[in-house]
Amino acid sequence: MYRLTPLVAIVFAGGFASAAFADHICTNSPGEVFVGYSQGGNGVAPMPICRSTGGEGQDVAQSVRVIDRWEVQEDRFGAIAISSSDGAYATSSNLPTREAAEREALAQCRARGGEACAVAGYHQNLCTTFAWGGGRYAINAAPTVESSREKSLRVCAEESGGDCEVIETFCSTPVSHWVYEKPDNWVPKQVDSD
Repeated sequence: MYRLTPLVAIVFAGGFASAAFADHICTNSPGEVFVGYSQGGNGVAPMPICRSTGGEGQDVAQSVRVIDRWEVQEDRFGAIAISSSDGAYATSSNLPTREAAEREALAQCRARGGEACAVAGYHQNLCTTFAWGGGRYAINAAPTVESSREKSLRVCAEESGGDCEVIETFCSTPVSHWVYEKPDNWVPKQVDSD
């Protein structure tokens, strides 16, 4: 899955010696070129931002070329496999698909001597903690290491009736890169207006 953020770059051609460029709220004046929107927030709506070449009547369209650039964010997955018969376990993280993460965790579990390895859980762009205590375990995923650890320890303690310890925490972080052609599945990024 991709999460995409557009970025528009403006490349100016020609002489810069006599031109002064300043970003400002668009006023539809001659010589203005739209460059994007202000951040907004705190009850203020995003405003259109323009750049002026400083001279009225200049043919800005002749000296401006717009280059679209799109930030693509690719999801990453992790998984944990546990062998209930002998206690072997293994994790995987930062893999491009759920299937790849599960396959890797199973292979590593078997390589550690697990005879009955099975996938116990997976995550997407999260952190997962495996906690153990009193003959019981808990596996929980959350956005941060701290929240994942806290949740796993709490659930494990509730299940076992005693103290638990963190065995392992592992995370998968999305990978971002830039592309210069608009992807077919592009969806505008939601902007919070609080």
